[in-house]
Amino acid sequence: MPRTRESLAAGLISPAEALRTRTELRVAWRRFPETDPDLPAELLPPDWDRPRAQQVFLEIYDRLGPLAELRFRQILGTVSPELAELASHHDSAAIADLYASLGDRRAHGDTPFEQATAARRLDEVTRSRS
Repeated sequence: MPRTRESLAAGLISPAEALRTRTELRVAWRRFPETDPDLPAELLPPDWDRPRAQQVFLEIYDRLGPLAELRFRQILGTVSPELAELASHHDSAAIADLYASLGDRRAHGDTPFEQATAARRLDEVTRSRS
């Protein structure tokens, strides 16, 4: 992903590439639980890359969102311009804000890893505010 991060920073990612890369990144992220045991941090080696992997995933995924949305709107607009106007992407902060505004503090996600990650983050934030 370093090339993707550098290309994003340099403005070298096209909308089509953003949509493809964002989709591929999401698929790859779903495979992450197969390589990460999702153990509590205190049971992992000090140099375990889970926090960095999560940070890089969120950074790239969120930054690709606007460009991917543009390409998605272009494609959808060929079939239904009315629907294309309604299409939008969601970044990780917007999703977290939505759940918070609904008063829902449970972990959300498509996989047990995502649910555990969200629960762990919520617990860390709660502990840091205490």
